[in-house]
Formats: sequence, structure tokens, C-alpha cells
Amino acid sequence: MRALLQARLERLDARLRVAVVGRVCQGKSTLVNALIGERLTPTGTLELSFSVNHLRYGTDPGLTVHFTDPTRPPLPTSLADLEKFAARREDNADLLRSIEYLDVVSDRPYLAGFDLIDTAGLDSPWIEDSAKTLDFLKKSRDQVAAATLEATTSADALLVVMGRGGQSQTDDEMLRAFLGPRTGAASPVTTIGVLTKVEEMWRDHPDPFVGARMLRDDMFRSPAVRAVLFEIQPVCGRLAETAAGLDEADLEDIRTLAKVSAEDLERSVKSAAVFQRTDRGLPLDPARRDALRGRFTPFGLMTACCLIRDGVGTVDELRTRLEEVSGIRVLRDRLTDHFAHRSHLIKARITGEALRRQARGLRAGLTAPDAEALDTALETVETALRDEPGLDELDLLQRLVSGELRLGPDDREDVLHLVGEYGRSAAARLRLADTAAPADLAARARDLHDRWLGHLNAGRYRGSAHVVVARCANLLRAVAAARALLEDPDSADSRRRLR
Repeated sequence: MRALLQARLERLDARLRVAVVGRVCQGKSTLVNALIGERLTPTGTLELSFSVNHLRYGTDPGLTVHFTDPTRPPLPTSLADLEKFAARREDNADLLRSIEYLDVVSDRPYLAGFDLIDTAGLDSPWIEDSAKTLDFLKKSRDQVAAATLEATTSADALLVVMGRGGQSQTDDEMLRAFLGPRTGAASPVTTIGVLTKVEEMWRDHPDPFVGARMLRDDMFRSPAVRAVLFEIQPVCGRLAETAAGLDEADLEDIRTLAKVSAEDLERSVKSAAVFQRTDRGLPLDPARRDALRGRFTPFGLMTACCLIRDGVGTVDELRTRLEEVSGIRVLRDRLTDHFAHRSHLIKARITGEALRRQARGLRAGLTAPDAEALDTALETVETALRDEPGLDELDLLQRLVSGELRLGPDDREDVLHLVGEYGRSAAARLRLADTAAPADLAARARDLHDRWLGHLNAGRYRGSAHVVVARCANLLRAVAAARALLEDPDSADSRRRLR
């Protein structure tokens, strides 16, 4: 128990570790690159990466290769060598088999909030890929269905990458394998689904995100999906990755293509064979057109041309707009709002659950004095956890998204905002503009407090209303303190608060 506590203590001070998991060829590595804003993992024809990649923030970018042979020291090298050590190539199979994992350091600011773990596909036709992923998480291939990872499993939270076909049986097994050990059951609070390759839906929908949202809504009608996923965010992964690497040459070529009428361009770009033909009167060399189509995807290239026609004039402007269209910015914000600022809460809850499991396993073989010592130690931790209101809010959030707690649409949105799902400022929690005056904040907090106190007194939302009332009371105190400081800074009360 002491060893477990020490290990968990060290984890509490580390950045949250978010594993990106999914079946092969679903765009995991493309999504990682898009999130970071830099091509750090092999994609495309090299997407079947052989090793697990740890990606973390640092001011000195670089790559360190860790080997399975414990006597072989880690090899520090340049990020320029990443493809050599990460991508499947027949000429270096022995080298790839010797790698345990890659430690990739990037100075991209988005990684400052938490580390990402880019895993190999769990149903790869090459056994080594799946074994590497599972072994990294202390799991053998034969144990996937059992969903019993060790308490010290490496990932704290998950991004589950799914293709436009939605969630498959393989995805279900994967979720049980990754989620089971941390909570004893699948936990939606620590898991977000990402529907990638949304751009491919353009064939069937003028707006591919409409089709993606329809698929997402259909998936969430299943209680089994609600039990394991907090939400599903649609993303055009390839477009987002390409936008991050946009340059002046791309901009000039897109400007040239944008001179073609929208109708003619759309008819041509949807077919690779037609887009390469020389008799269509399209500008640029056919090979260059084909390369742009492959990188941007037909939907992305058509979108980029439309943005140019609408007046976008610089690389930075086009990159920003394409990132917005791709959905990657929304996903980044959601990961930051949902994961980053809850890092300590998530890890504290995992710690409590790990200690309880450990205690249950030990108790049967203990003498009375040892059992008493165990209970005393466990109660110390339990008391600390009970005194943390954020954990109550985390549990409330899980009951809400799993469907265990059913609220009306307005009450549901109030709760999501109050617990900080869309920002931690008083205004964000109260569903008001950032410019809201203190008096407006106070009035809104009082209204919510009284309404939810009414729910509590009436016995509605049993086991949940008191958590919302406590959060509203906290906001009322904070707003009152802010008003005292802002409106009468020389008062005795303000001086006391400042002290």
C-alpha cells in the first residue's frame, strides 16, 4: 500500500497522460499531428507505426528512443529521425522490433496542458503492433476481453478514434480493455470519442458535419455508448493536419484553382481520375493537382478555394479558417476544458479507486492489527477525497453523461456550465458573457442557487441537487467578495479580504 501511494503521489504531480487509441487506419496519428499543429508522427502510407509514441511539451525539442533490452541505453536523437524509428519499413524491421517506446518532445504550446500517447492499432494484421500497444498498458493480447489492467496503467484518460462507420465490436473490446482497470467500469468522464475522416462524408452530404452529427446522435441512443464515452467530436483530421503545414506555395496554387468556377471545380475534384485529366481545362500540372487533392482531401480543397473567393488572403488567415472548418479547434478547446483543468481531480479519483482495490485484495490475509492499520491508512485518504468538492462534481458529471441522471435540456446545460465544462470563470459557469457586470453575476448565481435549492428540498435529482447548490453557493461567495473589492475597495471588509 505504501508503494502504491508513493507511485500515485508521483503521478499526481505529473501532467495528465491522454492515450489516443483506436483500430488501425482510423487516422490516430493524423489526429495527433492535427492536435499538436505539427507533423510529429508518421501518417499516410506509413501510418502503421510500429512503436508507441509519448509526446510531451518541452522547450528543447528532440527524440529519445527506448529499447526493450534493459541493458541498452536510451538513444537521444533529432526529431528529423522520427520516421526512421516510428514507421514500418522492411529495411529496418529488426530495429523496429527492438524499440520499447519513443519519447518525443515538442515546444508546441498545445502540449503544455497534458501529454499525448499515440498508440499502435489494436487490431493490426501485424501481431507486433497490437502487442506493443497492449504491453505498454501492461496488458497481454489474451486479456483484452477481461478488461483488467494494472492500477498503474500508463494512461489517465482516452481519446477513442473512430472512423465514419462509427463504433464497432472491436472498439467496444478496446474500450473495455483500456477503461476497465481505472474505474472498475467504463468511465465516460475520462473518455472522449473522435469521429475522424469526416471529410469523406462530403460524397453524401453537402455539409459533411451534418452527416457526422447524425451518426453521433445515432450512436448516443445506445446506453452502452453513453456508458463509456463523454461525447463524440467530429473532425476532418487530414484537413486539420494539412492546415498546420500550409505554406506560400500552397496558397498560390489554391488561388489559381479558385479561379475555376465552383460548379466546375466541384464536379472535377470529387473524382481523382477526372481531376488529373488534361482535357478539363483545369490550371496547374496534373501531378500537382493530385498532390493537393490528396493532402487537403476533395472537401478540404474545395473549402480552401471557397475561402479564397471570400477574401482570405494570407497563409495565416487560411490556416486559421481551415482549422475552424475542420473541427480541430473545437476538439482542442474541449480537451483543455474537459481534461486539462481536471487533471488533479481525475488522478485523485483514480488513486482512490486503486487503493480500494488494493485494500480489498489484501484484507483477507491480514491479522487484526494489520487490518486495523490498513483501515486507518485508507480512511485518511478517503477523508481527503470526501473533503474535495470537485470530486463530487466529477461524479455528478459522470452520472449526467452516462444517462444515470436525467435532466431537462436547460437544467442539463446549467449543470455542465456550473461544473466548468465550458470554462472555469464565474461568467462561463453562469452562462453569461465575459463582460457581465458583478451585479449580473450575483443575480444569476442567486437565481440558480434558489432554483436548485428548490429541487433539493422537493427531493428532485436525489444525490445530485446538493452538489449543484454547493457550487452555486461557492459562486455567490466569490462574486460577493469580488463586488466588495471592486465597488468599495477602502471598506474594512475589503481590506480584510485583501489581507
